[in-house]
Amino acid sequence: MPNKRSRPSSDADGGQKKRPRTKDGKASAARDEDPLFDEWLRDELTELYAPVLKEPIPDEMMDIIKKHR
Repeated sequence: MPNKRSRPSSDADGGQKKRPRTKDGKASAARDEDPLFDEWLRDELTELYAPVLKEPIPDEMMDIIKKHR
């Protein structure tokens, strides 16, 4: 079973896809079109941030928000 925290590999070369290169030879910043990566990233971010989003907003922060509406 793969490590839950590691990126899943979705192809025969172990997930090591080469990104397109720009004229200066640097890897392109274009988004990978890997649905397995997208799913993995969504799951990891949800696991990391869901508890924080469930926390109540502090009164001091609510006061600031109400003043600037």
